[in-house]
Amino acid sequence: MENNVKKVEKVKSKEKKEMGKVLKAFLTVIWYIVFVLLGSVTFILLLHTPLLKSMEVYMYRGTALIIITGILLWTVLLLLRLKPLKILDVKDTVCIVCFFCCINMVVFTLFPVTVERSVSVFLLSSMDAHDDHIYSKGEIENLLEEDYIEKNNAVDKRAMEQLETGSIEEINGGYRITERGKFIVSMFKLCSEIYNCNSSSLQLAAESEVEEEDDLPEAEVLKH
Repeated sequence: MENNVKKVEKVKSKEKKEMGKVLKAFLTVIWYIVFVLLGSVTFILLLHTPLLKSMEVYMYRGTALIIITGILLWTVLLLLRLKPLKILDVKDTVCIVCFFCCINMVVFTLFPVTVERSVSVFLLSSMDAHDDHIYSKGEIENLLEEDYIEKNNAVDKRAMEQLETGSIEEINGGYRITERGKFIVSMFKLCSEIYNCNSSSLQLAAESEVEEEDDLPEAEVLKH
């Protein structure tokens, strides 16, 4: 009889431990969701502040803010590990920050950056502003040339981006690709082959002809 009681107690003790593990796992998942959402909200709020406004390239500023938010989030998580709280393990704090950075980087580049720089977004927005108008092909071309490229200073913006990344260099008012830029193009071509994507832009660029003007004299690269 006593042995049976002990067996029952062992079973109950084991069940309690299993339930405790399940509850702990459930609470850990909840903490993951809460802190990833908290970090995401913080990142979005930082985008609306003057922080790093000097970085004119939107994608670079957003990436930097994600890193800053990730550091702040990790600091908070480490503080929560102190007694008497100690609600998360070190590996959990690292995983939460990694999840936050990965999720927000994907969402940021997929949506806000696309809205900021996409030709398709501009074209659809222009049509939406005049939704009762039927656009001819010529009108669409004019929209892109006059509004997107000229009024939006698209060429200046893209040139500035590439100057900041070191993909091109400015020489006496002109631009020339650098070794870093050539490496990036080679990576684009490799990705195009691996993923079998539409590489028409790469092909058109390779087949394009440049009207030769007087050769620009060699000069020191202007640093920005």
